[in-house]
Amino acid sequence: MRLFQSVAAVVLFLLATDASAGVREDAIAAHDRKDFADVLRLLHVLADEKDSWGMLHLGHVYASGEGVVADLVEAAKWYRKAAEQGDASAQYSLARAYDV
Repeated sequence: MRLFQSVAAVVLFLLATDASAGVREDAIAAHDRKDFADVLRLLHVLADEKDSWGMLHLGHVYASGEGVVADLVEAAKWYRKAAEQGDASAQYSLARAYDV
């Protein structure tokens, strides 16, 4: 029974990761075509799913002001959420946001 539970947990994790990967690819494609409204929407979808990559890049959007008014407080909020999940890039970006 434990083996089945472990396998089920791994399968669910992989399915969730694959779904997030598709949204990430869509966000990257939207950024490439400079559709910043779609980038923002997709990154919020990822952030709502507690995806640290989405949170990190949402922070980057707010820090850079691409498609939104630049807001370092909002950027730091998203960096912090990703950093709390152990994302080293977010931890670095959060430190840089505080260093301004």
